[in-house]
Amino acid sequence: MAKHSVSLSVYDLSMGMASRLSRSFTGQQFDGIWHTGIVVFGNEYFFGGGVQTMLAGTTPYGTPVKNEQLGETTKTKAEFEQFIQAQGRTHFRPEQYDLFHNNCNNFTEACSQFLLNKSIPDYVKGLPTQFLNTPMGQTMRPLIDSMMGNTASPIASPNDLGSGGGMNMDMINNMMSNPQIQQMASQFLGGGGGGMPNMDMIRNMMGNMGMNNTPYNAPQQPSQPVVTPVVEFNDDHTTFRYLKANVSQVVNKLKSTLKALPKYNYNDQDDQALDTIETFLKNIENEKTTPSEESLKKLSSYIKVLPEKQAFPALDIYRLLLVSPSVVHHQVSNTNSLLYILKESYLLQWTKLSAATQLMSMRALANLITSTKIDKPEHISNNKGASWLLSNMTGIIEIITLTMTFEMDGLRSCGASVAANLSLLLPKNDTSGLDKKLVDVMVKNLSREKVEEVIHRMVLTIYRCLKNNPSLKEGVKVPMLASAMQKESCKGIVRGIIKMVTSSSS
Repeated sequence: MAKHSVSLSVYDLSMGMASRLSRSFTGQQFDGIWHTGIVVFGNEYFFGGGVQTMLAGTTPYGTPVKNEQLGETTKTKAEFEQFIQAQGRTHFRPEQYDLFHNNCNNFTEACSQFLLNKSIPDYVKGLPTQFLNTPMGQTMRPLIDSMMGNTASPIASPNDLGSGGGMNMDMINNMMSNPQIQQMASQFLGGGGGGMPNMDMIRNMMGNMGMNNTPYNAPQQPSQPVVTPVVEFNDDHTTFRYLKANVSQVVNKLKSTLKALPKYNYNDQDDQALDTIETFLKNIENEKTTPSEESLKKLSSYIKVLPEKQAFPALDIYRLLLVSPSVVHHQVSNTNSLLYILKESYLLQWTKLSAATQLMSMRALANLITSTKIDKPEHISNNKGASWLLSNMTGIIEIITLTMTFEMDGLRSCGASVAANLSLLLPKNDTSGLDKKLVDVMVKNLSREKVEEVIHRMVLTIYRCLKNNPSLKEGVKVPMLASAMQKESCKGIVRGIIKMVTSSSS
């Protein structure tokens, strides 16, 4: 009877971060955050968005850090695929993904038991339990249960957490702001296939759970400060862009999402289009042209065909493309472009969107505005990007207005970024009232805002609007700026605003 080699591909979703940082954050050493796939019959089988099969070595998770040889099986390929099809219908459906009890490693354990009647290595299988036994794991368990839709464990109250086992919010913010940790979490928590989880949601849920105690013994990580202005503020017209991404990983995520879509026939043309876009994005700062028309059309078609909650990787790619002025010029010039689809499908349906889609749409808007280069205000009418933005200004300001009231820090930060960028495009002494609306939104929400980065961008928006249109000064009162004045990074801007406001009333 023929025998077939069985191995376990082990990937570190933290890309080395767990090994370096786990002791600081959890008090215990973890060498990796393990994702595994079972390799047999020339294919790799894994659980993520349901049971999936790909040629060995071609999964979205990159290169394995280990290949564990498990043994040889006498099972046939037909027997095994019949087994995993049954598992996919019963125990490993997309909605059954559970970070601790039914994840990718539980799937490979079931496969190994079927093929070889043996377990996968303990260091992989025991990782969730080890993590849950740490103070951080005990603190985050109700949060993760809530995210995964498990209502069996109630959200812990601050008193339930105890003074020694909680986590400091600055520590959480530093950890969750790290792009590599975000990437790791988006893959590990996103195994259910319902779109990548949002790190700001994690921060806010932890805040709502009262997790602001002193950490057990972990060293406090210093926050990354916003650049502190000098006393005399000089606006250098800084804009805020969202550039960070692992391009290959995002493209691979989109490919795997499309391949798993029941009604989409993924083919070589899709591969070619996405490979073209990936090559462009990896060298975007030096590109003078745009990706091919066909590849951009393909990306547009993905936005149309993907359910909104699964469109995250396509939007992420588009967000990166909008860093290029040439792409922006192409998009605003073509009424069938993805920009117009984005407007109709997302911006005009704002309140119905998931938080992840709202976040990525706002980042795309921020990049779009930043890539709209204008040397002088009088040149706006000759700039297609600026003209498109101005023609949609009312809708954009309405979105900013809604976003600045949201609970998620990341969304408010994006809203303030879009506002600060947008304030550089407004016509001088605008009579449409749009700049007044922008100032009113910032002023109304300023006193309740607690995040310094957001406050910084809000007061910068006010400063720019007042500088551009002195008649708006009457709507800004000095007492409104008191809370912002306490933030070190905002003092110079606030002094500049006060100088304008008081000089107009003297």
